[in-house]
Amino acid sequence: MNSIAKISHKNSLAISFLAIILLLLTSSIQPIQAPYTAEGEKISSISSIQINPPSNITYTTNKVRFDFTVESTIDARTIKNTFTYSLNNKDNITIPSKIENIAHPKEANGNKIIDLITGTVNLKNLQQGEYSLTIFATYIIEQEQTISFDNKTVYFTIDTNATNYNEENYIQKTLTNPIYTLTIIATTITVIGTLYLWRKTKQTQHKTTHYKSIAPQTNLNTQQSYITF
Repeated sequence: MNSIAKISHKNSLAISFLAIILLLLTSSIQPIQAPYTAEGEKISSISSIQINPPSNITYTTNKVRFDFTVESTIDARTIKNTFTYSLNNKDNITIPSKIENIAHPKEANGNKIIDLITGTVNLKNLQQGEYSLTIFATYIIEQEQTISFDNKTVYFTIDTNATNYNEENYIQKTLTNPIYTLTIIATTITVIGTLYLWRKTKQTQHKTTHYKSIAPQTNLNTQQSYITF
């Protein structure tokens, strides 16, 4: 019985270990992006453009604000940057930007992020419909003697007649996300493995207790048979 319990325990541990590995893999699935030179080489000292809010959101107002951030592992004051945005692939409009120094540098891919380059896009008087917003960046890095480029696009919808659409849209997006699906599968496997181990352990304990309760009774009957003449 103990050997069976050990095998079941090992199987459950293996299932749990595989589920944890699956969770780690799904959480690390991220597209690798970075600014690039005219020759197509990636620039590691500057991160890709991050836009907040992200894509696929429906707004019930005709005014929307987008903030963008770029992380730098070098002194951003040595970088000559230009940011522009284009709404629905129309004319580019310049975006003012500023540099924010990080008091406590954080680690990112083994490098220390020391500066943030930030900016804001305020869109007003938007009509009903679907939109794309693309932010373009050009960097002239003096100490590296390179010129690099980057761009990031988000998509959104203006629907002033929508009610609670944002919440429904978010739920729909989450449920159809493959990472969400894999996470649910991994969690389910972990729960099933744990319940399986618990059940096998309880069965083993029950059988062990049952055999112990029978053993004294058998010895008593044996003793009585010797006493009777």
